[in-house]
Parts: sequence; C-alpha cells; structure tokens
Amino acid sequence: MSLGPELTLYIVYLLDDQAYLTKIVKALFLSDYISKKILNHRISGIRWIKHLYGPWSYEVHTALDLLRNLGYVNEVATSSLLSLVGLPVARRFRVKKLGRAAVERYVRKLLTQREDSIVRCVCGRLRKFKLEQVLRLVYVLPEVRYARSGEEIRILPHPDTLLNEVRSCLREMGLDAVGGIDELEEKVNEIPALIERGLLPEHPTWEKYIELRGLVGMARELYRVLDMLSSIFNLAF
Repeated sequence: MSLGPELTLYIVYLLDDQAYLTKIVKALFLSDYISKKILNHRISGIRWIKHLYGPWSYEVHTALDLLRNLGYVNEVATSSLLSLVGLPVARRFRVKKLGRAAVERYVRKLLTQREDSIVRCVCGRLRKFKLEQVLRLVYVLPEVRYARSGEEIRILPHPDTLLNEVRSCLREMGLDAVGGIDELEEKVNEIPALIERGLLPEHPTWEKYIELRGLVGMARELYRVLDMLSSIFNLAF
C-alpha cells in the first residue's frame, strides 16, 4: 500500500435549519486510499467515519500513523485530527485538478442542494489556493446571505467578522469592547452578573448574551480549525 505524495483535504461542514450555534466546521486530512477504506462502511445509506472507539479505530489510527511517519503530520496535528472523526456524511463530492472558479461552482452547488443534510466537499490540489479563500466558501451560517445568479448562497464569515459583531453589540450595551477573543469572552461572561445587579435590562439583554456566547464560541472554533489546517498545509506542502 502506498499513499504517495498527494494528500486530499476533506472539508466537512454541517448544513441544517437549526440555530446557527450548532454549526461546526471540521476538517479531516487523510489520503485517498485510507479515506475510501474508512468510508466504505455504510449504515442506512449514510457513509460514516466511525468513532475512534468503533470498529474502524484501527484503520483511523493506522492512517494517522502512516501520515505522521511520512512527515505529513506532526504529533500536535495528529491529536487534533483524532478529535475530528465520528462525523456522518450524507453526500460526497470531489474536485480534482480544477481552477478556483470551478471549485467555487462546486461549492455553490453543494450549498444550494439540501440545507438539512451534512455535505462533504473534497478538494484536492489546493496548493495554488489560499487556504482561507477555500474555507470561506464552505463556512455556513443562515444569518449571512448573498445572492448570485438568482440563487441564495449561504456562507459563514471569517472569525474576525464574528468578533466585530460581538464588539458592536457590546458597545450598544455600553460595555467595553476592546481586545481579542479572550477579553471579549470575559466581557460577555460578565453580562449575567450585570443583569442580576440591575445594571442592564433583562430583556433583550439575556437573549443578546446567549447570542454573543455563541458567536464567541464559533469564532474560537473557527480560529482553531484555521490554525490546524494552516499547520498541516505548511507541513504537507
């Protein structure tokens, strides 16, 4: 068995009509051979990447061990990847040796198909693309929309954009809104105490507090994914 030098970036993103706080963007970096082996197992018509404690744990560990031994993935990246398995996959599409415009067309097609399903976008040979440009195409958030060719496309903003929304909302409440994600999260966590002391009205501040916690949490998750993928790309290419 030979993995070869070509690896594929698998971007898995969740599309559903529930609260956007449930939207999670995850990525799995495996070779074509290993991914086909893992995804070959079917349950009720849905392809699964089984949880590490399931029957496919040996294959998953073997795949990551091979990648690590070949120098594609370091120990830290391997640990991050191990936490990403266990995702149901409803559809699988492949984009190979295509220009950026073609990749965009594929992703836009995916985003307009089923909003209540988990869709998997497989993009190979991404060296010529900037990583964030590709990821911005697959981030999904119902509240952020734009129209193109008469079709509504849903995309998730960059984490910096999410934090700007948090800053703006905090300023509207009359609260300090400077610093990075840690400072903003600390400020958001102070809101319940301010409500309890009567310094902020309970409504709609409480609803805003729940929304802000979700935005900060999502921004933190997206930063983590970006950092992980960037480190993998630096190692792989």
